[in-house]
Amino acid sequence: MEQTGKAFLRSSRHAALLALCYFAAVMIPNCILFFTEPYSIWSKAALLTLPAGGYLLWSVAFRRSGIAVWLSFPVIFFCALQIVLLYLFGNSVAATDMFINIVTTNPGEATELLSNIYPSVILVCVIYLPLLWTATVHVRRKVPPPDGRGRRRVGARRGGIADSGLSNETACAPQRDLSGQRGL
Repeated sequence: MEQTGKAFLRSSRHAALLALCYFAAVMIPNCILFFTEPYSIWSKAALLTLPAGGYLLWSVAFRRSGIAVWLSFPVIFFCALQIVLLYLFGNSVAATDMFINIVTTNPGEATELLSNIYPSVILVCVIYLPLLWTATVHVRRKVPPPDGRGRRRVGARRGGIADSGLSNETACAPQRDLSGQRGL
């Protein structure tokens, strides 16, 4: 039995699809940095697995996917901002610092820089506005969550992803020599 139109928007399968789309949308800046930054392989693994586990755990933490998406609006905002900054200033985390420098520059340079912002803003709108609209529909129509047994299984797998990201992060951390420090 296939569902079409409004019936599909109210189904629990659509709620699972919303959670998957949320995960894909917030992982885009990490994927861009994965391919553009010259990190070691372990740092790249941590760059993807640590946030992936956290975002996946967040998406199953709430019974209704729309609420999870709207509660993570600050994360979505910063993901969208990072995409715009990566487009404007190149593929670097330092793009945020350069964006702050716009306040101290002359209006001609700032206008020239911001005149090239349209493609990235359109991309961000195409990625994040449908996600937020669908989350709003889910919240207003009270879309039921997928069955509990499957959510618990998926949550356990996602917790494993987060754990592997933490272990990658600690393996990549620089080792400090504490032998010259005094004890208290």
